[in-house]
Amino acid sequence: MHGIELGFCLAMDDQVMVFRLLMWRSRSDAAKTAELLVLRHEVAILRWVGRTPVAGAVTSRRC
Repeated sequence: MHGIELGFCLAMDDQVMVFRLLMWRSRSDAAKTAELLVLRHEVAILRWVGRTPVAGAVTSRRC
């Protein structure tokens, strides 16, 4: 990428982040709480899936 194109992309990214922040701040507390609960649930599921062995996987560890 050329310098001008890179600068334009960075400026657009910054602008998108500002708009997201403004949108997030304008939402109600209930909506923010619901989003946090959903994100925590997703993290819990991903952690659980990460610990669960995949069906058919060969485990060579002997602990």
